[in-house]
Amino acid sequence: MLAALLLSFGTLPARAQDEEPAPPAFVPPVTIAESSEYARTSREADVRAFLDALASGSDRVRLSSIGTTSEGREIPLAIVADPPVAQPKDVGKRMVVLLFGNIHAGEVCGKEALLMLARELALDEDSPLLENLVVCFVPLYNVDGNEKMAPDNRPGQNGPDEMGTRANAQGLDLNRDYVKLEAPETRALVKFLNQWDPTIIVDTHTTNGSYHRHLITYQGPKNPAGDAQIIEYVRDTMLPAVDAAFEEATGYHAFFYGFFADRGKDHTRWLTYPDGPRYGVGYRGLRNRISILSEAYAYAPFKDRVLGTKAFCRAVLDYAAEHKSELEQLVRDADQRTIDAGRDPTPDGRIAIRSKVRAFDEKATVLGYEEIRQQGQPVTLGQERDYEVELVNLFEPTLSVHRPYAYIFPPDMVWLREQLQRHGIEVEVLREDIDLDIETDRIVGLTRADRSFEGHTLITDVRTQTDTAMRRIEAGWFVVRTGQKLGSLACYLLEPRSADGLVTWNFFDDWMHSDATFPVWRVPLRSYLTLRTARPIAEDRQTGRRLSYDDVYGKDRVDLDGSPVGGLRWVDDEHFLQHKDGQQRLVHARSGRSTPAQIDTEPIARRLATLPTIDEKQAKAIARRHFARADDNAPGSVFEHQGDLYYADADGSNATRLTASPAQEELSSLSPTGDFAAFVRENNLWVVDIATGTERALTTGGTDTLRHGKHTWVYFEELYGRSWRAYWWSPDGKHIAFLTTDASMVPEYALVNDVSRTDGLEVERYPRPGEPNPIVTLSIVSVAGDTPRVVDLSAYDVGGHLISWVGWSQHSGRLRLAVQNRTQTWLDLLEVAADAGKPTRLFRETSQAWVEPQGEPRELGDGSFILTSERDGWKHLYHFESDGTLRTRLTEGEWEVRSLEHVDEHGGWVYFTGTRDSPIANNLYRVKLDASVIERLTREPGNHRVSVSTDAGLFIDTWSSFAHPTRVALRQADGSLVRMIDTNPVFE
Repeated sequence: MLAALLLSFGTLPARAQDEEPAPPAFVPPVTIAESSEYARTSREADVRAFLDALASGSDRVRLSSIGTTSEGREIPLAIVADPPVAQPKDVGKRMVVLLFGNIHAGEVCGKEALLMLARELALDEDSPLLENLVVCFVPLYNVDGNEKMAPDNRPGQNGPDEMGTRANAQGLDLNRDYVKLEAPETRALVKFLNQWDPTIIVDTHTTNGSYHRHLITYQGPKNPAGDAQIIEYVRDTMLPAVDAAFEEATGYHAFFYGFFADRGKDHTRWLTYPDGPRYGVGYRGLRNRISILSEAYAYAPFKDRVLGTKAFCRAVLDYAAEHKSELEQLVRDADQRTIDAGRDPTPDGRIAIRSKVRAFDEKATVLGYEEIRQQGQPVTLGQERDYEVELVNLFEPTLSVHRPYAYIFPPDMVWLREQLQRHGIEVEVLREDIDLDIETDRIVGLTRADRSFEGHTLITDVRTQTDTAMRRIEAGWFVVRTGQKLGSLACYLLEPRSADGLVTWNFFDDWMHSDATFPVWRVPLRSYLTLRTARPIAEDRQTGRRLSYDDVYGKDRVDLDGSPVGGLRWVDDEHFLQHKDGQQRLVHARSGRSTPAQIDTEPIARRLATLPTIDEKQAKAIARRHFARADDNAPGSVFEHQGDLYYADADGSNATRLTASPAQEELSSLSPTGDFAAFVRENNLWVVDIATGTERALTTGGTDTLRHGKHTWVYFEELYGRSWRAYWWSPDGKHIAFLTTDASMVPEYALVNDVSRTDGLEVERYPRPGEPNPIVTLSIVSVAGDTPRVVDLSAYDVGGHLISWVGWSQHSGRLRLAVQNRTQTWLDLLEVAADAGKPTRLFRETSQAWVEPQGEPRELGDGSFILTSERDGWKHLYHFESDGTLRTRLTEGEWEVRSLEHVDEHGGWVYFTGTRDSPIANNLYRVKLDASVIERLTREPGNHRVSVSTDAGLFIDTWSSFAHPTRVALRQADGSLVRMIDTNPVFE
């Protein structure tokens, strides 16, 4: 174009001639095959030059490499997309298609065809298929083999003059390497599949063998272990459509890949190659992807083979672009079926691991030639003949096994973990010791191939005896769950009797002898396990890099402390609750085995739905929210719905509406006996009879500044742990103690609420220093409805004291409370009878600094109680008589008790945490009730948090140290290890 313009305008003016000359016009590159009139094929340098030239002339092309060969050559990758794509994250909503050639470097037509097709897509002004596709080209896969060109590398092939070798530089057939992944080329290609996840993969070859008139033969996935719907769709829908488009566009013929039986003697059966995953198409089928084999006819002219391969690949791309949504849905559904099949295996969920091929019911026509035999070999004289044949291309299972939930193998089998990870299979590490129901295989016998292949004496058959047992599996074992996208591939590789698995290729030869137990075990049914992703393989790890600020604090920060389990809550002596694998589970502490913690809420939901104000959807939500906890042994529950209170029995036998008031009910709770529910309405305390629905106001006169049973802000925030409820049921359910708070004299204070979804200012009555506190009184009222009786606190200044704690004695049934001065330099622990009156002071705590309320005393069977105190400047445990006199000082020294965990009266031990051995490390200890013996129970270095079981027979120990991130263990009362709950391995 530029040259034509220059000629038409003649000599340019002098000023224009002084300017920089225009760059030369882009000349599209041509392949070596084209430039030699299809006499020669490209070497590595030619391919690179072609791609470099193409990239320089098209913004659609990005060049890269999928990896390096054993001789150190880069395997070129050209990505053609509009807009361009250089990384998987840039693909967007387009579908990735991979086309690769030269896996057998003597079969070179694909190499040339893909270069030409890449040029076509990159340079055509109108390339609509790139609206839907990102097309990745690997034209020269076996680079090393390609460079070993010689004229006799592929005898009988019709051109070019020279070609490469079938094998790579290691002598490996790259199309038999997909299970063992011995070649760096195969590892590179599989890594590409893992990273880019192409929906369609086309593998271009040149075939020889039988004489026929099909320029292209093709094959899709066929191993019955793969997804049946993908196999059927590709075979029955996609490939016939691609075939028709190819034949219409070129006039060439295409058909399913195959050859005549009995070395061409039998023209009644058209056979195919095996379905094992050693072959690329079979392997990628087990990955739930559309893999297509393209085989050009070796006896056709080289030019026809190149152009035919190009046209066939183009027809695949056109089909892919037109049916993008359908194809994406196909593989997405296949992935989900695989995940679902492994996530919760069913008795009829099986996977094929051995198969046989048979003919389709309908016969087919193969376009061939008349043949004669010369020296025992078929020879054609060129006369055409069509053959009606049995199309022997349908693979059916001969051996299937139950798809397990997971496969497990011991920590020393790192080589197996790495092999599976290279395939892209997710391998996880078990973080806990747990008892599991296991299936193991004992080797009974096996058969090996007569001859070796590429250094392997293949195991062609294995006979096993399956045993089942419950076994303790220790943390550190590797776990491969089959509920993942590559779950079918994992099954096929790991099953010892698979026709073409890892056993076949000698990976497990150390165990292949009679009576040996195969080292990979099955977990047949869904099990809830604590896991994390295993350490990445070495080639995928980054090492030696300094941590940056973003590594520590950024959105994608490096995981340096793991994710230790938490929220474990004891239910009884032998069980605790734990969230595992997305579900709340009731865990048997010693074994780790678990059951669902959620109870069946359907009966409750059905009963609730009978109430006219609750529909079916609301009933199910309420039942799940209020009744699904396995650790809640209450006979029923009271809950709020649309501003009113309702009650339902836990077994679903009864449900009733308790209130029907326009006012809002809040802070409701059920009495210990389950007969009444208490609540606050318009700042007054009420009860309602569960059986009759009869309401009773226990107080009157409530306003926003005079509250009965509800705290004001200062008590809510500063004293009662952000709880608004200011009433307490007596143990027998007959009385309620409650606070009445008069805040009328307290100034208003604007607070910023930055917790709720709608930030804003809230105005509360909050006393700042020097301003008056609210006046708080404590009363006791009978549920039967008598006048509330005020506890006599006249010994204290009105408005000058705090009621910092309230609770009932479970032993005596009397009410206890803590009263403090405003500066909190002293605290009186008082006790009063249920009929109120004047309280008795049990003792006073004083401090020159301030006294922290110690909460509820831990009562013993004789009425005595244990409480912490800082009376000597250090927080320690004291055992008091029921009247408040000191019985025994349990701990002492220049260290502090952090928490009282449990009192075992029968064994005579008090369990507590403290800093006895380090001021910066919390540990669990126990001390005899007579203070004669004190023992440290957490012996690992570091800081410990513990949770003691209800009978103190076990405790959960959560600890970390400078050397290790947080770990969690279950220990006996004496500190000995029962099992690890979470080793929390960190690999970053």
